[in-house]
Amino acid sequence: YWKSVWQNFIKKKMAVIMAVVFFALLIFTFVAPLISIYDAETVRIDFQNRDARFTSPNSHFWFGTDSIGCDYWCQVWSATRTSIILSVSVSVGQILVGVLIGLLWGYVRKLDRILTEVYNVIANVPYILLISVVVLIMSASFWSMVFALTVTGWIAIAYFIRTQVIIIRDREYNLASRCLGTPIPRIATKNILPFMT
Repeated sequence: YWKSVWQNFIKKKMAVIMAVVFFALLIFTFVAPLISIYDAETVRIDFQNRDARFTSPNSHFWFGTDSIGCDYWCQVWSATRTSIILSVSVSVGQILVGVLIGLLWGYVRKLDRILTEVYNVIANVPYILLISVVVLIMSASFWSMVFALTVTGWIAIAYFIRTQVIIIRDREYNLASRCLGTPIPRIATKNILPFMT
């Protein structure tokens, strides 16, 4: 399957070019601080030196400066790096939590009613409101944002996995596996993970 996907991808020149551009930007996001003159958190000038404020792009300030003289180049790459780390962290967290809870939700029948109620509560409250409440309860920081986005975003993945588990759970080959003593984690991973990929 993956060999055919790769072959189809290679045939499309624009897709390959954009993938190269994407990975080049991704790598440069982490290389940029090493070649930058200033740090994104540092204010370049005091208010006495007005010449460095609102500077146009030049050899010294590659993207120019803002109203207090901070270098836009540093700010752009710092924000990009933070966004990438945030998105990867949240995606990994949501997938891990969603798949684990979805497997339990679909396989353990006693949990179905409880987790369905949890799903109804989270799904019917506005997403931004839930994130705001979680961030207000915790301190406003990068990892509290990761936690808030993970806590509110796992539910769709879990519901999808739960549906697939219910479809597959009571098929004859799974009933036979349980009768032969196959452990439940092995049955779950053999049935669900290939479907997801």
